[in-house]
Amino acid sequence: MPDLRIWKRLLPVLLPVLLAGCGQGRVAEGTTGTEAGNALTAILLLPGGGPAAHALVAIRPSTAVDSSTAATWIHAETDEQGLLQTRFGAGSWTLEARLSGLAVRIELNGTHDTSLSSTLNTVQPLRCTVLGGSPGTVVSLPGLARSTRLDSASGFAFDSLPPDPTPVDLGGAPYLTLNPGPTPLVVSVDAPQVVYQGGVALAGAPNTTVSPWLVADSLLSDPSTVFTDSTGSEIPVYIGMATGTDRTVWLGLPVSGKVSLRKRVSGPAPSSPFSPGNGFSFVWLADTGTTILGAFQTSSSSTLVSPVDSGAFLRSSLGGSLGTIVSGLPDTGVFSVGLRARQLTPTVGSIWALDWTDSLTAEGVQVGVGNGWLSLQAGGRDTAVAWDPGESWFQLGLSWDGQTLRLAADGVEKIVIVPAASTLADRSSWSLRDVGLGGSLDLSHLIVLDRVVSDTGLSRDPAPLR
Repeated sequence: MPDLRIWKRLLPVLLPVLLAGCGQGRVAEGTTGTEAGNALTAILLLPGGGPAAHALVAIRPSTAVDSSTAATWIHAETDEQGLLQTRFGAGSWTLEARLSGLAVRIELNGTHDTSLSSTLNTVQPLRCTVLGGSPGTVVSLPGLARSTRLDSASGFAFDSLPPDPTPVDLGGAPYLTLNPGPTPLVVSVDAPQVVYQGGVALAGAPNTTVSPWLVADSLLSDPSTVFTDSTGSEIPVYIGMATGTDRTVWLGLPVSGKVSLRKRVSGPAPSSPFSPGNGFSFVWLADTGTTILGAFQTSSSSTLVSPVDSGAFLRSSLGGSLGTIVSGLPDTGVFSVGLRARQLTPTVGSIWALDWTDSLTAEGVQVGVGNGWLSLQAGGRDTAVAWDPGESWFQLGLSWDGQTLRLAADGVEKIVIVPAASTLADRSSWSLRDVGLGGSLDLSHLIVLDRVVSDTGLSRDPAPLR
């Protein structure tokens, strides 16, 4: 038997000869017949290059989502050389071949004869959460004739799929194409063009922004101590107030970056990461008790609590508000907002973490928390998802890229909506700029940028954080 590498190299040359000499061996069963339709000749291979002998093949209409079209399906089996020869009718068809935990999916065009070779690979699961999806909605895989329903968490799962791009229908309508694999995916009803894998966007999400860390105060006693990234470069830093033996430090470094400490040999210290040059337009940190950028007017019902085990924070009792952003919210263009808060009475709903709206038209953006729900209202859309952090600290990240509005909580994207762009493009009339309206909230920081930052990055707590 020739070396497999030689076999694969000669395959394109030998394929027509092999097919011509095979007669009608392994002719498929089905209603299309063997004399009419388009001729299909295929050689299926194993991952190592050998023939996929006796692989089971099913050819279905590419629209098949269940067994209702089974009478038209073609069933076949490859021979000892992994060779398949059959005919199929007009239209679009999907070939699925399987052999001992290996599979392949191939799309066929029913307008001409087709010759091909393809390799079977290890089957994979497809597990996905659909943000904004309704439990019970039918999820189908056209061409593979499989369907399920969204569960109570708006998720679905299929096991043992061919590891090839797989079209997915949601509620009977074409939705998107996903790649099966071991890592669960996250997609959104309103923005299916962005697929998240393991909580990280595969496309469409920039890096995170400045993040708070809790560092032993003893490490900061020497003024020549600096923070460096994985390349040894100094990281812009803002040092807050001490909390016991620790101190909050804000670093201009993506969450995935490596942080180290060293002594500064020479040169000036890096500037604060909070600057308009870095895209910041508003920064309020409880650890400073003041606003670094922009203007924040605290409410008469709110109180700044000195540092405790959880750091400093601004507190407002039920029925009050934390305060108002006087300046620092960009009137036009893209923006991102990040905040860290804690509910004092989790069972109370309709607490607006951010109420940024027009007092006359009610147009604007509202982010609500409480009573086990997280909500986002904007551009005539009102979406809420189940979410309950209890009395624990949580972080929210909100971003608008000019087309899509995204809201994440604690590093996981929760809501994605696509409002009419005109409703968010000009925000100069949005005079209501309340934070924590309804009270019963603690707030440790609030930042606003006039650039797009990953909502998941804004909402993620990198360890070690208070």
